[in-house]
Amino acid sequence: MKNSILQLIRLILIGLYSYVAFSKWLAFGRFVHDMHNQPFARWLADLLIGVLPLLELAVAGLLFFPKLVVWGFRLSLVLMGVFTLYVGAVLLGVFDRIPCACGGFLNGLGWGQHLAVNLLLLGVSVWGGYLYKQNIKKEMHASQGVSRKPV
Repeated sequence: MKNSILQLIRLILIGLYSYVAFSKWLAFGRFVHDMHNQPFARWLADLLIGVLPLLELAVAGLLFFPKLVVWGFRLSLVLMGVFTLYVGAVLLGVFDRIPCACGGFLNGLGWGQHLAVNLLLLGVSVWGGYLYKQNIKKEMHASQGVSRKPV
């Protein structure tokens, strides 16, 4: 059962990160406009325009390959953590203005709803990483048990 849940979490996150990366490229002009509308320096927006879709695809790729899954969950945790902190900062009024709550399938949501979705996805990333770790421990115990049996 845990393995099925882990596979489902992997598929959800692969789909999510693939979708958001490709949606940025398919509507690139809109993505650039939205990034330049954020309340941070233009150089940072320009850097994120180039790096963010690649990082999102990297997460999807890492989660796809079984030997790299742990790195996919870690990078997902970092990205979702940063996105969630950013949304939290907007809601706390850290910036001098509130930018649009842009972004793919979250386009119609307000900042509070955006935070809730990000927290949910952050939790999914944590849960997936936890289940993966438990799976590895179980496999290690099973392989150690086999090697200890008398011949």
